[in-house]
Amino acid sequence: MADKIMWSSPSGQSLEFGVFDYYGQWNTVGGIYMFCRREQTGAYIPIYIGQAQSLKDRLSQHEQWSLAARKGASAVLAAVVPSQADRDLFERQLVQQ
Repeated sequence: MADKIMWSSPSGQSLEFGVFDYYGQWNTVGGIYMFCRREQTGAYIPIYIGQAQSLKDRLSQHEQWSLAARKGASAVLAAVVPSQADRDLFERQLVQQ
């Protein structure tokens, strides 16, 4: 993991995302993830946003990865968020942005 991206929600909360390769090793932790393409400016643009109780279980064979990759996704931004209520909130706020 080379990069870390800070995201601030409209409610003022911050979340640190690591930048990962989809085919890397995932941990059995709850979290938020985004399949992203990278612009020439270096910015990551989300193509798909989701959450999981276990990133390892969810991302090992995600049904949306191949479609996101065809749309240019080359990285997964992921953040550990143990609480289901927090994951619901962050996912909703990310989708609305």
